[in-house]
Order: sequence, then C-alpha cells, then structure tokens
Amino acid sequence: MTLTDLPHVLPLATVNVRANWERHGLAEAGRPLPETSVHVWGDSASAATLPHADLITAADVLYNRQYYGALLKSLVALSQPHTLIYIAWKRRHKDEEAFPELAAAQGFVVERVPVELLVEEYRDGTFVVLRLCTLDPMRTD
Repeated sequence: MTLTDLPHVLPLATVNVRANWERHGLAEAGRPLPETSVHVWGDSASAATLPHADLITAADVLYNRQYYGALLKSLVALSQPHTLIYIAWKRRHKDEEAFPELAAAQGFVVERVPVELLVEEYRDGTFVVLRLCTLDPMRTD
C-alpha cells in the first residue's frame, strides 16, 4: 500500500499513517506499514517512482476543475488494465459533474456506484462515488 501527497504535506501524512497503524493494532498484527510517497498530480517523474496499482481510492479530490486534467494524467500513469479506481466526493458545485465525461475521454469506463450501495449516512444524494476502470485489452502500460 502506498499513500501519496504533496511534498509539503507528506511529513504530516507519514506521521498520521504511523499513528493510526499503531493505534489500530496493525503493527502488532504483523501488518506492514504503508509507504508514503510524494506525488503531484500530472507529474510524470513522481508517478514513475510509484508502483502501478491494483486499487486507487481518492476522496474529495474534485474541488477545483483546473486540476482534473492533472488528476486524470496521474490515474492513467498509475493504473494498469485491471486497476479499479474509486473517487468519492460530496457535491459542492456543478464543475464536479464534468469529471466523469473527462475520465471517459481518457479511456476509462466510468460507473456511478448506486446510492443504495453506500453506507446509509451517505445516501442523501449529496455524495457521489464513481468507479473507473479500463477494459482496453490493447493498453499495455
């Protein structure tokens, strides 16, 4: 498991990962501590240092439409044909609704997770969860 964040946030994220790992007894259970790594969306150099992922999760990352292209560039770089990506957010503005179409244009199959499958407290219609995957058998990266 690798968790990423911006360079100036990574030290705090690393401390929080360790604290939560220990607090939940995962260290005693022999579970390896997740790695933390710098990644700036759209940065090919930092993406190249990260492993391709089987699963990518992101929450509240659609706050500014100007970053959607960089986020999608990172998702493409970090995924492989079998990667599943889940992106969740609380609706705040109309720009968020553009993201599924942009993701589809990048070759992802995009599905909204039905609201009835969400935890009850997130079923009020203000929360959205997307599942992205690529089923393109010609994709080799």
